[in-house]
Amino acid sequence: MIAIFTQKVLNGEPLIVFGDGQHQRDFLYVDDAVEATAWLLDQPGSEIFNVARGEAVTVNAVFDAFQDVCGGDLTRLEKPERTGEIGKYYSSIAKLRTATGWRPRVDISTGIARTIEYCRSIRDESG
Repeated sequence: MIAIFTQKVLNGEPLIVFGDGQHQRDFLYVDDAVEATAWLLDQPGSEIFNVARGEAVTVNAVFDAFQDVCGGDLTRLEKPERTGEIGKYYSSIAKLRTATGWRPRVDISTGIARTIEYCRSIRDESG
């Protein structure tokens, strides 16, 4: 959803929200994912850990974060809920926190701002 919303922002298109926007997701910024994964790869043994933010964020909250980052000029287009949409999808990182003390550092708004900036720079470079 972050990638789709970012593309729509850069193209000046409305952001589409399906259903009531209360679906929950877990968004982790790439720098946090890389940091946790690199640290885990350097550890002896083999265990399975969830690498995630560990917090549920609604689609509405993501839209609001995009609004804040972009200065409140975005258009929201509401469409009917899609068949098969998962209502709640987020991970527990309790095992990872207990074993390593790791916590994600980049909050949703900062991650969105960095993503938009990066995608805008790539678009500008390619002309």
